[in-house]
Amino acid sequence: MSAVSGILLVGGASERFGSPKALARFRGESLAERAWRLLHEVCDEVLAVGKTGDALELPFAILDDESEQRAPVHGLIAGLRAAANDVCIVLPVDCPLVTGEALRALAGAIAVPQTGPLPGAYSKQMLPDLEAHVARGELSLRGVNPIVLELDENLLLNVNTRTELMTAAVADWAREREEVRALLVVGSQARADTPADRWSDLDLIFFIEDPKPYLEDASWVEEFGVPVVTFLEATLYGHWERRVLYETGEDVDFVLFPASISERLETSKGAAELLARG
Repeated sequence: MSAVSGILLVGGASERFGSPKALARFRGESLAERAWRLLHEVCDEVLAVGKTGDALELPFAILDDESEQRAPVHGLIAGLRAAANDVCIVLPVDCPLVTGEALRALAGAIAVPQTGPLPGAYSKQMLPDLEAHVARGELSLRGVNPIVLELDENLLLNVNTRTELMTAAVADWAREREEVRALLVVGSQARADTPADRWSDLDLIFFIEDPKPYLEDASWVEEFGVPVVTFLEATLYGHWERRVLYETGEDVDFVLFPASISERLETSKGAAELLARG
């Protein structure tokens, strides 16, 4: 693969999130630090683009996008103008599950994924069209790069709330562990038909080879934030869940089932009610 530049879109106020996403913590590092590190693993050059007026405290310099508007297209244009290489991987700061392998695939095809324009790969040759696009008042990036590459959609999640960030962190943690055979997200936060505020319950059901170590030692819940309160509570079939209230306000129930009962749950009316609740 030819030399590639990485463009990190730092973002700004993040009104839905409640604070700048770039500074939010994800498994021991900020989202901005995580994205910056990943781009350095893949790219020959990395630039971070945002608004210097936001004065975010980051361990790297920000290139100002020189626009009064807040739209990714302005960051893309500024990044393409400054990049040393023709092909650029563009990564928004709020996409924490994407992998280096996925970014390399996008760069190799100079493509965007099926889910939308970001993250994606763009060429400096697209600059004139992008600038004309913005001059017409069109800020959407959809259709700018018509080449689409199918990727695992689970890797392309962008987080818009703290609960989505929590869920993404747990998913990232779980996929690193062979003993975790499956993870289900239930509760009111998982239901699209039920409005949920940031205080609503989030239930994460794990099917684990042996839940006992996770019940006896609660230190693993610190992977996802700072717990204020945590305790065990009985659930189906005499099994247990670990309930955690985090300092950022998320009330999370980690339901820990042995992998051996997964078939039993599928045929259980009580389990069906659990999976549907919220």
